[in-house]
Amino acid sequence: MADQEMSPERTRAYYQLREAEQHAARGRLKEAIEKARDALQEDPTYTEARHWIAQQYEKAGDLRRAAAEYQDILHADRDDAEAWARLRSLDPQAADRLERLHNIAPDPFVAQRSTADLGDDLDDLAGISDEFPAEQAEEPFFPTHEPGVEEADSLEEISGTDAIQALVGGEEPTAAPVEADDMGETPEPAPAAAAPAWLYEEDLQYREIMARDEFVSGIMQQVIEFWADNDTWDTAISGLAHLDKNRHQTVFSAFTQASATMGTPPWELYFSPERRVVPTILRGDPACAAVTTGIMNSFKPPELLFVAGRLTAHLAAGHVPYLQIAMLVLDRTPRTITDVETDMMELLRTKHSGILGLHRDERQKLGAICHAWQLRAELSADRGGLICCRDLDAACNAIAKGTCPDARTAEMTTYQSLREKLKGQDLNQLMAIAPKEDPLRSEGYGIYRIRMLRWWAGTDQGKQLLGLA
Repeated sequence: MADQEMSPERTRAYYQLREAEQHAARGRLKEAIEKARDALQEDPTYTEARHWIAQQYEKAGDLRRAAAEYQDILHADRDDAEAWARLRSLDPQAADRLERLHNIAPDPFVAQRSTADLGDDLDDLAGISDEFPAEQAEEPFFPTHEPGVEEADSLEEISGTDAIQALVGGEEPTAAPVEADDMGETPEPAPAAAAPAWLYEEDLQYREIMARDEFVSGIMQQVIEFWADNDTWDTAISGLAHLDKNRHQTVFSAFTQASATMGTPPWELYFSPERRVVPTILRGDPACAAVTTGIMNSFKPPELLFVAGRLTAHLAAGHVPYLQIAMLVLDRTPRTITDVETDMMELLRTKHSGILGLHRDERQKLGAICHAWQLRAELSADRGGLICCRDLDAACNAIAKGTCPDARTAEMTTYQSLREKLKGQDLNQLMAIAPKEDPLRSEGYGIYRIRMLRWWAGTDQGKQLLGLA
């Protein structure tokens, strides 16, 4: 194709892809993939580069990453016949799921009582509906605890599991974790101390509902004990490097400060050389986390402290095994999944293969419960992150950046720009994310998290815990 027939962006992308092909011809797959992704940075619409990356993964036998690339292509162009064909060949379940998502009918439960949109001030929650219904009937649970919102009828109206029905019917869940009984049953992991005051109000209630599930209670102790298998973990995360506290002082300092604030053990830190901006907790004991170079390059120091604080808040609340079980049950394949998360998923599937024995309906119900809890747990983590960084604007910017596909986009993103991008859209629709959508990566749920955090920072509890009272 002649240069004059292409835009400047496509021309640069074209030559980047040719360089990628040269690397691949020499057997340097990692450099080839990086160069092809450089081409997509120049021109995100260059579908040829996406197909080429997927083909390289197929040739290398990495079928999971290949399938993820084809899903990326189909998110951008649902009519790409070649991508559909390859995805159905590599991962028929993922293809079926993606096809269902593309053909979802309008949800009849969408609340009509609120006309609030993103033109409202971020600090003003008065217009938010008192229900946040599902995009699908399988995904019924959304946080409801906010100013002026009654919590009684939203769960009852759209509940979908026996556990939730029992809760609605009057069974009060205790906020504290269940203790081991005299029969010797395995106890669920408890937070290191009493429940932190900053937890989102429904967090532990929904976590207990999740803990009551037979699969979760049966696998919980295995998940915790598996953290001690250093040989397996070291092999699984062999693509990571230890974070050097001298070379990466800002990141190391952020996690050290967060641990001191939250009263948790110090982190063992790794970094992953990729552009994604999603950090990952690897283990809860010892506490291990991985930070991408994308985060290091695009987050400012107060934003890094918020990120470190969020992860440390999960650790302090005893959330880590639940997060890993939710990851295993939901089996999400978001478009911005990191290499670390992919490796963790393979490890969890291999070690805890019992999830494969769950009937499809059982897994969907459990997935809905896991998703319902995680929506609330992330609100808790946001509060913990803010307590650590003490900078509300930096916290909100970090939330907005976390929804970005890569570091380059994150560098140009603020919470104001995210709000402007979504301005005029119905907030209820934006927040109604299905279980297969990660709340950390969702722009709509990101706006909700920002609004909830800014509201909480102005409450008496928030001011007291932030030292502003």
